[in-house]
Amino acid sequence: MAVKDPLTPSEILEAAATLQREKDAEYGEAWKKVGPQLAAMFPDGLVLRTPNDFARFALFFQAFGKFGRYAANFHRGGHPDSLRDLAIYAAMLESLDANPG
Repeated sequence: MAVKDPLTPSEILEAAATLQREKDAEYGEAWKKVGPQLAAMFPDGLVLRTPNDFARFALFFQAFGKFGRYAANFHRGGHPDSLRDLAIYAAMLESLDANPG
């Protein structure tokens, strides 16, 4: 089996640009909507101080993204993988909420 030459930085960036266009086509430009949506959900701002705060927000944000993917695919019948991920993130959040230490 022949060893493939490593990709050049330009080839890596071209592949990344292709992937970004594909994701925008599938999910819309969700990255442009995140700021206003989160600001609406936390109108008084958000302060993260403890490792638990950061962990909880990270899980919240991951779940938030899954809702966005589901919404972008709503007219196609949803996005089952995102729903499964949401269930997992919700269970993790509940665990951290109950055991903040």
